[in-house]
Amino acid sequence: TALDAADRVLHLDDGQEVAFDGLIIATGATPRQLPNAGGVGGVHTLRTLDDCLAIRDQLDASPRVAVVGAGFIGLEVAATCRRRGLEVTVVEALPVPLAPVLGVEMGSVLEGLHRDQGVDVRCGVGVEGFEGGARVEALRLGDGSRVPADVVIVGIGVVPSTGWLDGSGLEIDNGVVCDASCSAGVEGIVAAGDVARWPNPLFGELMRVEH
Repeated sequence: TALDAADRVLHLDDGQEVAFDGLIIATGATPRQLPNAGGVGGVHTLRTLDDCLAIRDQLDASPRVAVVGAGFIGLEVAATCRRRGLEVTVVEALPVPLAPVLGVEMGSVLEGLHRDQGVDVRCGVGVEGFEGGARVEALRLGDGSRVPADVVIVGIGVVPSTGWLDGSGLEIDNGVVCDASCSAGVEGIVAAGDVARWPNPLFGELMRVEH
């Protein structure tokens, strides 16, 4: 639940304290959620094996699927659902899928590829809310349209899991800020994986790499 970097102690949620000489922080990242999505049946994120199994179970009923976010995970889910013969709509707030990562030209190629496979791709529009009771029945979009859906998979990125490091003495800024060797600024403490933000010499900036 907390880290005291100066005294080199971890605090656990059962009240125990764990002293250490070396510490690797590898707490990863947590999927972003859509506002008001909590507790709505049929709305999922995909991060863990349990997430995967829950989604797969619902796909067996041949639902209408809406995917929010046309990043790598969103487009992979859309392709998988189409292979199963399902009706799939992808909603993306950006004008072109994956433009910040791959550029507009390649993003447009991928958009066309998914359209050719029968995916309804809607770019440049966001999600305003959900329709339905205990379970989702449709997405309500910012342009006033609606997307009927029995299952919704939200893939709008992740945030690094650093809340437990508040007050630790480490520099936290969109992840644990590290040097080129992944040291977190305190001897014996390093960060690795999605939670680490380090100077990438290829781009000349501090960044997290989420794959």
